Amino acid sequence: PKGTSELVWLITAEVLIGAFIAGLTQIIMSALMLAGEVISNAAGLTNAFVDDLVSEEQTAIVIGLLNIVAVVLIFTTGLHQLMFASIVDSYTLLRPGEPLITGDLLSVVSTTFNQAFYMGLKLASPFLVFELLFQFANGVLSRLSPQLNVFFVALPAQNLIGMAILMISLPTLMMVFLGFFENSLENFMNPGAVNGG
Repeated sequence: PKGTSELVWLITAEVLIGAFIAGLTQIIMSALMLAGEVISNAAGLTNAFVDDLVSEEQTAIVIGLLNIVAVVLIFTTGLHQLMFASIVDSYTLLRPGEPLITGDLLSVVSTTFNQAFYMGLKLASPFLVFELLFQFANGVLSRLSPQLNVFFVALPAQNLIGMAILMISLPTLMMVFLGFFENSLENFMNPGAVNGG
């Protein structure tokens, strides 16, 4: 850089690009937060809280479980190297010293938000079906025997069945999420492959 103002602009632009990549990764991980919220609601574990170190607040215990398992699998499968590669490739995609392409960056953020929301619902879909069927059965049971306290009888069954479904479906959920994580980072590094260019 020829002057101090150019140096300050270069540093600011690089910090903004780094924050953008970190935010993009956080948006991708938010799919697990949505899925965990739906799963904890379906399994009756909404009030079981654990401290979340990322958001520094209490979240449902299922969200904490999904986040920990996902981070362990990201490092175990070597996907963390893809994050480093995306940082290195960002210097090719977003060259230092050139103006920031804010329109394209905002488009990437909105598309990633869309995909993360869809993925969160996709991951939680078995639990949505379970909750629908379980609440329907509770309604039928309360109509058949009005004197029975359905909530008292149904809550332990909801917890047990929800945890069983989570135990059975957790490996598949994580495989689907890791595929989504990998594809999202690769789409960021190679935007021409997605747009057909």
